[in-house]
Amino acid sequence: MDQGQIQAPGDFIPTNIVNAAAKVENYYLLESSIGPLAKEFFDLEHVKAFSSVGLKSALHDSVVWVIGYVLCGGVVHFIQDNYLAAQTMMIFGWTVNASPFFWFTKMASFGFLATSTGCCVYMSQFYIGVVCKKAINTVFTSRALFLIVFSFLTFLALGILHKYVFNDIDILDACRLVYRIHPDFAERLYRFLAGYFRRSLFESAIVSLVASLLSILLPFLTALYFRYRKRSKKVLGIEVR
Repeated sequence: MDQGQIQAPGDFIPTNIVNAAAKVENYYLLESSIGPLAKEFFDLEHVKAFSSVGLKSALHDSVVWVIGYVLCGGVVHFIQDNYLAAQTMMIFGWTVNASPFFWFTKMASFGFLATSTGCCVYMSQFYIGVVCKKAINTVFTSRALFLIVFSFLTFLALGILHKYVFNDIDILDACRLVYRIHPDFAERLYRFLAGYFRRSLFESAIVSLVASLLSILLPFLTALYFRYRKRSKKVLGIEVR
């Protein structure tokens, strides 16, 4: 039988990024042991499934990041600034003006994004063979497109909020209304909005761009590294093991 016509037995369609990584590894093992799979094997159903995995993982990771970094981070900062005694922490001899709980919340918001990026980096080592390349390119491309659009829309939305909604005049007017009801809370709210939250919007917009860019570039760069590493084992057309 022509090796280009070998089909993969027991195929399953991935539903999440972990399934996709496992499936790519399965393709790699098959192509390494029994020969190249037919390129027609990776049909439209597979393209749709792997694209959906990339899009869903990027959407899920982005929503979790926004909720954790922007919203939960702001709530934790307000609580620690007004109701917690410990407002500083030591990191390698440096005093940081935030509680450990605040920094834990900020860092935890990247958890799912880092996990999905790690799965993509894991997949990139199998960037060899027709079907493996198609599967990896489909996941990476769909995920990258979503993260690019998300990061720029987030940057735009947070920038608008920073400049037009949470500017100093509007914050002061809103806090004046709250002051009539609860003066003490109004003072705390103004200190939080003007001193932290407005600055945090700009910070979050920059972090969104950087985090999305790193999440996109790392898998592609790792795939290039492993591809170069495999090629470097060939000397004068002879495979060196």
